[in-house]
Amino acid sequence: MRAVIPRALSPRAPWTAELVDGGRRAATFALKDGSGATYRVRIERCVEGRLADSYPAGAHDIELAPEGPVPAEMILVATDALVEADPLCRRVVLALDPEDIAAHETAQRAGYRPGVEVDIREGTLSLLVYEPAWVTQTDMDLDRVPTD
Repeated sequence: MRAVIPRALSPRAPWTAELVDGGRRAATFALKDGSGATYRVRIERCVEGRLADSYPAGAHDIELAPEGPVPAEMILVATDALVEADPLCRRVVLALDPEDIAAHETAQRAGYRPGVEVDIREGTLSLLVYEPAWVTQTDMDLDRVPTD
């Protein structure tokens, strides 16, 4: 059974999220900050969307696609809410135009790291990745075999 997309997000205050359009594999949310500014973001399971064949995506990987320029705080708030909504999410991906330096800088300020460049039907994209701490934690004692 494939993972369904979160139908609700609970961003930290003062942010709010409202489902604008949603289905089983994708949804669009309106995120509002405390000042009333509204940003729209589309989320989609990577294995079922445009990135399906571009990298070895996990069943719970989510593409976060903001509509237009957004502040780093919005990306961070949306990412945190996605990871909270799906505790099995190992990777949130931003697929950006490789030439859009401002978007890359914004994503990196939000905690994303550069991943790979991929080619899809529409062109080349740079994938920037956010992985929760439980994914990136490593035991540096490489001489010990884990027992649990």
